[in-house]
Amino acid sequence: MADPLDDFFASGGAVAEAKRDPARDPLDGYFADEAKQKASLALTATRDANPDAAAKANVLARATGLPPETVDRNLPEIEARQQADAARRVFERDPKIAGWAGDPRNAAVAKDDWSNLQNISKAFAAPQPEGWRIPMRAPRSWRDIAADLPTSFLGSLAAGAASGSAGIYDVIRGGIESIGQASGTLDNPLVAGIAASLKGARDVALGEAARYRPQGRGFIESSLYSGVESLPSSAGALALSMMGAPGAGLATFGITTGGQSYGEARDAGQAPLASAAYGAAQGAVEVLTEKLPLKFLTDGFGKMGLGKFVGGFLGQELVSEEIATVVQSLNQWLALSPEKSVMDWANTLPEQVAQTALATLVVVGATGAVSGAAKVAVDAIDQQRQARVATADAAFLESLASGGEASKTRARDAGAFETFLTAQAQGTPVEKLYIPAGAVMTLYQQAGIEPGSEDDTLLGWQSDIRQQLEQAYLSGGDVVLDTAAAMSRLPGTPVWAAIKPDVRVRADGISAREAATMGEGLDATLQQAGAA
Repeated sequence: MADPLDDFFASGGAVAEAKRDPARDPLDGYFADEAKQKASLALTATRDANPDAAAKANVLARATGLPPETVDRNLPEIEARQQADAARRVFERDPKIAGWAGDPRNAAVAKDDWSNLQNISKAFAAPQPEGWRIPMRAPRSWRDIAADLPTSFLGSLAAGAASGSAGIYDVIRGGIESIGQASGTLDNPLVAGIAASLKGARDVALGEAARYRPQGRGFIESSLYSGVESLPSSAGALALSMMGAPGAGLATFGITTGGQSYGEARDAGQAPLASAAYGAAQGAVEVLTEKLPLKFLTDGFGKMGLGKFVGGFLGQELVSEEIATVVQSLNQWLALSPEKSVMDWANTLPEQVAQTALATLVVVGATGAVSGAAKVAVDAIDQQRQARVATADAAFLESLASGGEASKTRARDAGAFETFLTAQAQGTPVEKLYIPAGAVMTLYQQAGIEPGSEDDTLLGWQSDIRQQLEQAYLSGGDVVLDTAAAMSRLPGTPVWAAIKPDVRVRADGISAREAATMGEGLDATLQQAGAA
């Protein structure tokens, strides 16, 4: 077969081109004409081609290594095979997606959306900050414990302060619920709303205590941390007593212990009045057994030699604490675990008594050591933790919202997408979203819509939105939304744009709006800590 370029020269084409434009390379015309001919032939050959199908074939050809023409002829089959292979890879890496896709209807809707669904799943699987934890190493020697002592000490103090706050919340809640039960108004929306708000505040405080509390390995280490945790209440009682209010000092012991015991009984399913009786009994034991040690502490603080002071305080405090441990343990068994035998209860006493002894040693040795600098340091740590959590929460919400907007599954079947999110959220710390009731009320007022009405196009899909909003608005609490339900409906809507800055993904978290105002406060706290 003759070479076209040889024919060009043999026919005189090169000479003719040179005469037409002596300054131009005669081959330029040849190659330009050849390109035009090829383009014309290609245009004719693809006159009936579908550009979208051609693009898909090109992508699949590059991914599979097959010739584009082969893919063109078998596009549906090759595309289906590629989607199936991609789905299998996703299923192998993500059991939750595999479980959801076990429903054929779900698999059919999402067959070309697996990559996006996997990105959403990764957002749920991302490590959730658990706050400030004490670094742990194995094995734990006394040298290890001593190395961790500064952070463990601060963590235990913060946990004690948070636990004391929880007790105070439950004292107030106990009074409201007990009056409500006695008067038959326990189910009144206002009473129930206030009680629920107080329980929510108490749960947040207990969550903070759990995050701060160092996780000791072994009985001795845990007992020592327990002693440090009791220092905030002891220091508060001492301060009140030395200011001439010993009754108020004792009351702090009774209030915190009584409140914590009330919450314990309510969590165990006891009615308000029964829980109040249990809390009062436990608080009374605490007051009676702390009376003599607190008096000695008040009278001798700063007035005795160290040895005499520590010896005298230890003698009174240890005896009184052990009496309280036995009596309160007995009360707990009788009130909350009557199904257990007396031997079951008695078998727990040795460990409780030993733990009390070690904790008392810590309290006696560290009394008066809690300083303002420690509080400042803990505040700084807390704000840093909150900032980290806020950053992670904001990234989670953004991943969820952008994934929802991009999801073909959501666009085709919002219900199927909601079941996907439900499966992903189950068992994670982010099953619910929390929005201040004030922000939600503002949203409705600006839209001129009645919450929960037939015209409610804002959050009307939340069946109890009206009741939630009424109770939470009165108590200054939150409207709580199911994460899956909300994020299958809201992303990309004006409603989401309005509430997004106020959304929190945990009850004790902070929103983007709150995080934006934290910087100044954190800088001031750190400066204060540096000056302390």
